[in-house]
Amino acid sequence: MQKSRGFTLIELLVVVGVIAILIAILVPSLSKARAEARAVKCGTGMRAVGQGVSIYLTAYENVYPPSYVYPDASGAWALDNQVHPPANGYMHWSYFLFGEVKDQRAFMCPEFEKGGVPRTNPGPNGGYWMDGQVDQNGASTANNAVEDRQAPFVAFSANAALMPRNKFTENDRDSDPSTAGGDRLNGFVRNTSLTHASSTILATEFNSNWKTIAQPQGGKFKALGHRPIMPFGLLGSTNEFSNPPTAPFTNVSAASLMDSASLQSQAAADYSLINDNIQLNAVGRNHPGVSTAGGKSMGGSSNFLYVDSHVERKSIVTALDAREFGNQFYSISGTQTVR
Repeated sequence: MQKSRGFTLIELLVVVGVIAILIAILVPSLSKARAEARAVKCGTGMRAVGQGVSIYLTAYENVYPPSYVYPDASGAWALDNQVHPPANGYMHWSYFLFGEVKDQRAFMCPEFEKGGVPRTNPGPNGGYWMDGQVDQNGASTANNAVEDRQAPFVAFSANAALMPRNKFTENDRDSDPSTAGGDRLNGFVRNTSLTHASSTILATEFNSNWKTIAQPQGGKFKALGHRPIMPFGLLGSTNEFSNPPTAPFTNVSAASLMDSASLQSQAAADYSLINDNIQLNAVGRNHPGVSTAGGKSMGGSSNFLYVDSHVERKSIVTALDAREFGNQFYSISGTQTVR
């Protein structure tokens, strides 16, 4: 009888080594494929949002929804009844598109911890809260009754030049400390007044770290996912409403944004949507890609929704170099030109 011959130790080590080499080769490729798949899924959700905007425009005489308003206790709202602070929470443009539909996954992106930035007021469902979050009243638990009329998590933010904030009257503007002191007001935008629909951005992604879209509150954070991104520069003023009424706005250069490493190292929202800093730092760089500006590494790419409802993925650098946020601040009174 013949004895069966087993593997020697050296042969086993060779096999293990070959497997290790194959894993080392395949894992980065698989990781890149997964990242690409997440970016595609995020873009698919954004296309659904674009379709929702198109349906809204058809129903409301080609007028874009506001990015947010303050509803009353019944859920109704009126231009002349936007009392600050918002005792009944916020009504976000996701609500204008999809109403009370709770499963609003079109606004979510898998690059975010829970699919997006949480609501400012998550309401009684504990699953809608993030660790370290407080609502507008400083509450940090789901026991608070205030709940925003908004998708539970939003990965996308509107272009404020097309979807205005609720500063439609002098009282609205002056009663909010972050917008007081100016002469300008917001107004609704009709999409038929826009030019270059295929190259003007309607919405984009937030940074995937929700704390960068937040206001520090005593060691915790108040999320600001309801806010649109104001994409233009100001002429020495503190907010778009105090930019001199006859003065133009300015195009933001990509080189003036924070570099990728600095952006990721921030623990709080120094550059968030409430401060005087450039709000375009809030645009995500969440997906694969490499971009540079002014000798700085600016990080990856983001999905952008355009006025004509198509979606493209590119870097914020490319979008700014092409001036794709527009050359006109359509939603504000006074001089609207962007230079």
